[in-house]
Amino acid sequence: MAGLFITAATAGAQGLLNPTSTPAPCMVTLDQIQSVNRSNLTQVLETRGDIDSIRNTVWWADNKADYNAPRVALSGPCTIGSPGSYYLTQSFISTGDGIRITASDVTLDMMGFTITGDYDHSDTGIWIDSDWGTAPRYRVVIRNGSVYNFGYGVEAQYLQDGRLENLRVGGNRYYGISLSGYPCNGNSIVNCRARGNGLNGIILSNGRLDGNRIERCTFSGNGGLGIYLCAGSWDRCSGNTVRDCTVSRNSFAGIWLYGWGGDCRGNVVRDCTVSQNQGEGILLDGENGGHCTGNTVRDCSVSGNADYGVYLNGSGGQCSGNTIEGCAISANGAKGIYVVAGSGEADGNAFRNCAVSGNGSLGIYLNATSSVGSVAGTLVEACAVSGNGWNGIGTDWADHSVVRDCLVYDNDGSSSVYTYNSNYGLFEGNHCVDDDAARGIRTGGLTNMMFRNSSYGHTNANYAFFGSLTYGPVYGPSGQLPDPTHAKANFTD
Repeated sequence: MAGLFITAATAGAQGLLNPTSTPAPCMVTLDQIQSVNRSNLTQVLETRGDIDSIRNTVWWADNKADYNAPRVALSGPCTIGSPGSYYLTQSFISTGDGIRITASDVTLDMMGFTITGDYDHSDTGIWIDSDWGTAPRYRVVIRNGSVYNFGYGVEAQYLQDGRLENLRVGGNRYYGISLSGYPCNGNSIVNCRARGNGLNGIILSNGRLDGNRIERCTFSGNGGLGIYLCAGSWDRCSGNTVRDCTVSRNSFAGIWLYGWGGDCRGNVVRDCTVSQNQGEGILLDGENGGHCTGNTVRDCSVSGNADYGVYLNGSGGQCSGNTIEGCAISANGAKGIYVVAGSGEADGNAFRNCAVSGNGSLGIYLNATSSVGSVAGTLVEACAVSGNGWNGIGTDWADHSVVRDCLVYDNDGSSSVYTYNSNYGLFEGNHCVDDDAARGIRTGGLTNMMFRNSSYGHTNANYAFFGSLTYGPVYGPSGQLPDPTHAKANFTD
């Protein structure tokens, strides 16, 4: 028991315990926060490396007027036409629109209450209303409540630097949350939940929608898509971020980035769980003359969706220069990753460090469908492809593709890795171990190259060479390797 006590002598040996002076305050006061400006606040916080503090405190500084203004109580359907801070005092039912906002610099705190409609197709629960192209709204904040049973749940038109936070939006006839306008930029949708809406959980479309953030949200059980970013003709939907979201059990795709005649470019989807949707998990689509380019999908889990796990479609348009990395893509009903061009382009896409397993068809499939389309310059690198219902990795009409440093094993079908009608490709450093597939690495086409691969345990042949091929010597099935071993050698059992 003596070891549990500190004696005076022991304490003295550690130095003086009494402070030499009164400790100075270390907290930041509310007045200090409200006195800072955006530039010096960002500079201070960036030196700490605290990204969440940067976002949240800069937002506080930008919206500090909301907390200084007198608060106005609301108890039923109304139009907010002046800047200020408003709050609900009760839940209510509306036979028209719930709350319409026609001013900037408005904060609406729902205080945990619910606004319920009568399911009329023309009504909106909360409507941030702007004049078409002439009077955008700025810095509107809506938080802490629920919106149910309207035609549209929460609709924001021409909103800039707004924030939707801690909202529950469900049971609406069409969309849960909708953003639109020329422009509708820099908005944040944080910690919201859209469930059981008739069409999409959230949609960004009909305008120029750039730099918006959707974070820590749940979109589930909706009758259409979970998350829909759409750039129609002459529209733009670029530089948006979808992060830390759960997207599940929707009746179509989980997440759809669509350049439908417009430009869907430079968006980031990361750290999301996309599962059990009735269409694709994640769809990047540039058809109908549109562009879906330069987007990134990173560190997502995509599983149990009825169709493809990740689908890149350039048919009739362009779906190029996108990056899929660090994703786990498993148990989807069709192909794990599918890239198709049709009469369009799906060039220069990259797939890195993905685990693609247990999908119903091919693990990874690059297919221009014919010489009319183009799936060229694709990189598949450091992926683990296993247990899929057909071939591991396949390329058809996919010129200049690089398949490198992949582990491919236990897939069904004719080959672990194959190319057909694909020219000038490189297959390097892959390791194929497949008791179920007939062939290991099968190559066809013109002037493909095959170096430093290993292929073992296939029922028909570990290597099958067709067409014009440049390859290193194949060592095996047994015995001592020559000294020196050829730098580009392939290996077999």
